Amino acid sequence: MIRNFLTILIKFGSAFLFVLLEIVCLYLVVNYNQTQSEIWVNSSNIVTGSIYKQYNNFTSFLSLRDEMEKLAEENAALRSTLLSKDFKARQQDSIVASNFEFIPALIVSNSTQSLNNKIILNKGELQGIKKGMGVISSDGVVGVVLHTSENYSAVLSILNIRTKVSGLIKRTGTLGDVTWRGKNPAIVELNSIPQYVPVMIGDTVVTSGYSTVFPKGQKIGLIENVSDNPRTGYFDIDVSIFADLSSLAQVYVVKNIIFDKIKEFKK
Repeated sequence: MIRNFLTILIKFGSAFLFVLLEIVCLYLVVNYNQTQSEIWVNSSNIVTGSIYKQYNNFTSFLSLRDEMEKLAEENAALRSTLLSKDFKARQQDSIVASNFEFIPALIVSNSTQSLNNKIILNKGELQGIKKGMGVISSDGVVGVVLHTSENYSAVLSILNIRTKVSGLIKRTGTLGDVTWRGKNPAIVELNSIPQYVPVMIGDTVVTSGYSTVFPKGQKIGLIENVSDNPRTGYFDIDVSIFADLSSLAQVYVVKNIIFDKIKEFKK
């Protein structure tokens, strides 16, 4: 042990001595020269302040994330309450509304530029999420859960050519299917609307409620363009979606409490 220490000392002794003398010189210069002392103090304060600033930013970020998750939990509970009140106000069965709950989740991965866009959430089976559940944001419909693991979920975005959402025109109550063509990430298509229906630009498209995925009346978008299709006898309708999927961070998974019972009944 001593022999190894002596070998290192002989090999690097000059370097150690140089560093030691530099430290001593720096100490003498700083302590016995007012100008250099002030420079040292100011520089130290700048460096220390920068370190503390980064540390505070980091701790604030962690705290903000916790607060965001708490707020999301409160919003989810509030959504369930408002949904029930909305059903009662429209003199519909409040039992239907009480079938739905909302599970808040954060997006950890998202895409909007491919034909099969998917979203990854930081919640999964352990938090009650299952395949087939709907996903919404504060602005509107986002997609449908494709598969889950214990703590993560993969969601078929509404901007996925495989996704089909049952929707209707709010003003007329006309039912159709909402799909995506794979082109503009801000525009989806409302299909199967007959040409005798009085469709207007600016009409609101919402979920129909004729499925276990979404409650009735969840926002999808506004009709932006309408044209006749003589080949099909239906309108070609472009819908500008409310949710900006390119900047999403927070979503809510729609949990239908009787989802399993309805699924079993259909079988």
